[in-house]
Amino acid sequence: MSAVFGLFLLAAPVLLIVLAQKIAWLDKIGVVILAFASGLLFSYLYQPADALLATQLMSVKTQISEVAIALAIPLLLFSINIPASLKLAGSALKGMLLACLGMCVATAITSFWFRDEVSLIWQAAGMMVGAYTGGGQNIGAVKAAINANDSLFIDMVTYDIVLSALYLLFAMTLLKSIAGLFLTDFQDTSLRQTDKSLANKDAQQFMHLTHEGAALFTGLTRKQSLPKLGLALGLSAACIAVSVVISGLIDSPMQSAITIILLTTLGALLSYIPKVRQLKVSYPLGMVFILIFCFASGSMANLSLTAEFKWGLFGYISATLALAIVLHGLLCKLFKVDADTFVITGAAAIMSVPFIPMIASSIKNKALLFPGIAVAVMGYVLGNYLGIAMAYMLRSVT
Repeated sequence: MSAVFGLFLLAAPVLLIVLAQKIAWLDKIGVVILAFASGLLFSYLYQPADALLATQLMSVKTQISEVAIALAIPLLLFSINIPASLKLAGSALKGMLLACLGMCVATAITSFWFRDEVSLIWQAAGMMVGAYTGGGQNIGAVKAAINANDSLFIDMVTYDIVLSALYLLFAMTLLKSIAGLFLTDFQDTSLRQTDKSLANKDAQQFMHLTHEGAALFTGLTRKQSLPKLGLALGLSAACIAVSVVISGLIDSPMQSAITIILLTTLGALLSYIPKVRQLKVSYPLGMVFILIFCFASGSMANLSLTAEFKWGLFGYISATLALAIVLHGLLCKLFKVDADTFVITGAAAIMSVPFIPMIASSIKNKALLFPGIAVAVMGYVLGNYLGIAMAYMLRSVT
């Protein structure tokens, strides 16, 4: 039964990808949200009455979710060109670092405000910083690193979906106008055509990261992709093996966190090898494992226990996001970052790469498209480190 159930957890996200490729409105929802929501629906429809079976299946869900996120981390990082990201980022790098600083400071402040309202607030803080300086995949990585409570993780992801949608609407409509009241206007310094051509050439390395829909996965089914898929998967498994062995030599209660940090570091280091970076299938393959993680995590929920809306947690995340935006704006004023760069780098931190073209278009500034993508890519790398650091720092002081 456990083996059959394990195969189901692996197959269900793949089926969702196929359906999203064929049905346009499903694709518009987004495969990540579909995977998480489908896991929740499955949990609602099927809760084993037998206690022993329920325990066995929960063990399978936990094991699959942990292995999936571990495989995903290096795979997502392999195809990232970090030197090119730094080169393309330009002045946007300053805005991104200020956005990350604003988020960390905001989280530290609101964690003390809400410490009596939110249980395990240090875990919530770590996952939130991971998500809002990196992306959706970072919240899963931080969750695994700090062994966060499953119910808390489910609630965090649910509220994140709602609040991220509201932030996206705000960033695309009002945020630039408000920022323009106290920040300087954008000045395009990339005047030379040769510079623009070089930037465009570098930026092409990141275009595969901007696909949000199910079309991202089409290349995985081609016959010529199989050797590359095998190599990418093998390298990811090797990263896991090395990380587990090294972390096993360290006698520490933070062993899971050390493993995730090592995985992130190894994935980033291997991306410097051109042949590894050219494995463009690694990113969509990593996203497949993210979908498996989302589905398995969603299926862990017992909706009869988690149906109550947690206003304290929702208020905590909302307050942190609002304060982080304000602090980012104040820091941009202090360090002379313009309004457009403030908007694009804030979106790069709080959202993720696929949303940058949408934001750049809404603020009518295509000059910031590639720098925005570049700093959002860097957020994928920074998110794990910052999230884990925030969690353990708050645990020590709260």
